[in-house]
Amino acid sequence: MRNHTRLAIVALTLWWISIPRGVQAQGTPSSAPCVSIGATMPVTRSTEVEITSGHVGVAAAFWAEAAFYPSSKVSIGFSAELPRSFEMQTRHGGSAAYTSTVDHQDFIFMPLVGIRLPPTKRLRAVAQFGAGPTLARTATIFGPFLPQRQPAASRPEVRQKVVPSLEGGIDLAFTLSDRASLVVRVHARNTWRHELYSDEVIGGFTLSPGVGLQFQL
Repeated sequence: MRNHTRLAIVALTLWWISIPRGVQAQGTPSSAPCVSIGATMPVTRSTEVEITSGHVGVAAAFWAEAAFYPSSKVSIGFSAELPRSFEMQTRHGGSAAYTSTVDHQDFIFMPLVGIRLPPTKRLRAVAQFGAGPTLARTATIFGPFLPQRQPAASRPEVRQKVVPSLEGGIDLAFTLSDRASLVVRVHARNTWRHELYSDEVIGGFTLSPGVGLQFQL
């Protein structure tokens, strides 16, 4: 039953994509709202001297975006990025020397304004920028504590907070049909960390290249 349902959904999606735009809506392609879904690979570089491994954090993520076009040159949208966590190890020196293992995730919720660049027959480019909240989640296991040779803690210390981020980038949409496009996106983001939340070892700059599909409604 589940396989039949999945096949039916795929068939309906392909049928919907293949229908000429004129049959479905009177709006022009430049004014039609759209939704995009895909996968991205956020890369965060951390330079804190206490990091012993994991200076470059890489984690696969799912992204989705919805946008509408108040004019032929401007888009307004909302993007979300839901990643897996990446891991790093740190070593704190001094009399209370200890090591720690850090798992980190940034859940992105970003309103975006886009500027459409001059299109070609099969390629549309949109430069995007925005500012919004990031839900930062850090799980840290402290230990072992080196002087006393005490074992590591059995449970991680989990901290979550909302921090501001700035994002900018470009989306390239390659036309597949009247309704579907292949999207290649490269976004860069800067997130403000704070030492009070024990995530100051995490870098603030993230590069997020991705690919997905865009559907015009």
